[in-house]
Amino acid sequence: MSAPSSGQHKYACSTCARRKIKCDKADPCSNCSKAEVQCLYEEHPPPRPRKRAADEDLIARLGAYESLLRDNNVDFSHFSHSWIPSDLQGKLKHSTSGSESPTLTPSTNNLATLKELQIDNGSAKLERQIYRLWQQFVEAVNPLIKIVHAPTMQQQILEASWNLENISPPLAALMFSIYSLAVISLSSAQCEATYGEPRPTLITRYRVAALSALIAADFLTTKDLQLLTAFALFLLTGPDSEFTSSLTPTAVRIGQKMGLHKPSHPKVSFFESEMRIRLWWQLNALDSRARGSHVPGMRPPALVEFGDIRVPLNVNDSDLHPEMTEPPTEHIGPTEMTCVLIKFHIFQWLRHSSASLRVFEGISNTPEKSKRALEMEDALIDELESIYHEKFLQYLDLNIPLHALSNAMAILASSRLRYMAHHPRFRAVTHDGAVYMKKEEGDLAFSSAVTSLEMLQIGEQSQYSRHLFTHISSTFQLETNVYIISELRRRFAGERVEMAWKLVQDFFDEYEKLLSDEQNSFFVALGEITLEAWEARRRYFQNHGQGVMECNPLPRFIELLWNRQQLRNGQNMQVATTLDSQSLDTFELPDVHDVDFDWESWSSFWRF
Repeated sequence: MSAPSSGQHKYACSTCARRKIKCDKADPCSNCSKAEVQCLYEEHPPPRPRKRAADEDLIARLGAYESLLRDNNVDFSHFSHSWIPSDLQGKLKHSTSGSESPTLTPSTNNLATLKELQIDNGSAKLERQIYRLWQQFVEAVNPLIKIVHAPTMQQQILEASWNLENISPPLAALMFSIYSLAVISLSSAQCEATYGEPRPTLITRYRVAALSALIAADFLTTKDLQLLTAFALFLLTGPDSEFTSSLTPTAVRIGQKMGLHKPSHPKVSFFESEMRIRLWWQLNALDSRARGSHVPGMRPPALVEFGDIRVPLNVNDSDLHPEMTEPPTEHIGPTEMTCVLIKFHIFQWLRHSSASLRVFEGISNTPEKSKRALEMEDALIDELESIYHEKFLQYLDLNIPLHALSNAMAILASSRLRYMAHHPRFRAVTHDGAVYMKKEEGDLAFSSAVTSLEMLQIGEQSQYSRHLFTHISSTFQLETNVYIISELRRRFAGERVEMAWKLVQDFFDEYEKLLSDEQNSFFVALGEITLEAWEARRRYFQNHGQGVMECNPLPRFIELLWNRQQLRNGQNMQVATTLDSQSLDTFELPDVHDVDFDWESWSSFWRF
């Protein structure tokens, strides 16, 4: 404390400050003089530098994230260019200064987006929309991923709807990521009928809000399980995008930093430990998909990277609660986890069998196969089918939608492996470029291909999110259709042939661009081969005394292909009957983007 001195002091004396009365700052002050007490003045520390305002701190962090994304060649400009007028627009703004690419700058209080929606739409309307999207997520999305514990999350959403101003940043990010996946799982007609807005508008609104909330919560440096879950869900909104491909390894590294790859600390509750296990498996499944889709030839994550983590328990959400101290008893038979566990058990199969891992990698990497290698592959695929049957399939009731989807996923997994194992591209090629296979082997490859597309179609037509089901199979669906069409030039009748033609027709009906785009050489060549296969089928029935009855009525896609061919022939246009490198430049199908397609190997099919 300072000794008394003459002159005016800057601050009140200690006695006046303690009594909270006005001090005249004299030495001594009048109050102390009247009370006849010692008047003392404390030395105050120099003022601290002003903290950066919240908006400056957020903008600085955002700039760091953008630099990180830009350094990793991640194109995030589509988030800036995707503005569609919405109720969220007032809380988000663009910033283009100092950068060639527009950047997305969230408002300083991203949680206010919910508050603003409440003001603009009305509290009751907002609550209805939140509850509908949550219910859509629970029914159509969560059964395919199961990293959100529905009972706990539902309670948090109910509480948040009553107190929008105080939602934690991780919860806000998780809610918007959930709503994004819910909207994506809806059809355009459902969005218009239920929410009165176009599907792209809703998707953009919630994805931008989710990304904004993730950035506000500092998701790239988090150790919060809820925020990492939100990050994983956001990656699933665009599982085949370059953005997801680049940031999925980051999510995996964050998971490792949080210790998800090893058994949880004893102080971690069993409930949290189980949710950590589910999240870790899902992150690695997404990472494996990203590696295979965007980096041709890149191997899946090494087993040592995965860690020593068991498969999630086969239990329902109702068997888990945050206060539990002991693990629940696992179910024998189907649960809410069945569909997810079927996917995870392929990796579990590989983890515990070195032979299966070698064969699995060899299925797509071996230029030529010996008879022994092929027999070993078939035996191991039989083993996988036995595991599926023993653990899951024998208990399923196919009248229950989730059971039917789980059954389709298991059969798709094994038939896809069988098709790849017997694929003609891995047969020895003779000096004249021909490929020879035994009839039995060719029949098995064809049947496996047809079965795979059948199961894929069951998944696409189910009540569950097609977005999450088909992202694992978009490239496979395209390649398999090409193979089947090629095979149909010499397969004319039979149950599997009839099913194959139905699947081909569905393929052309779904992707109208195959019939309308005259500039794409791949589409034109595929159409020509399809007509060649249909003509071979027509001649077969004619030669067997059945005339054209079995081929009538003429399918619409065949009629359109035929008319296009006649028009082209009338204009003396030349059509390539093989695929070339130029096909890749213009190839694109609706909902199938950036596919990894082996053009050279598929070109050989036109010569079969």
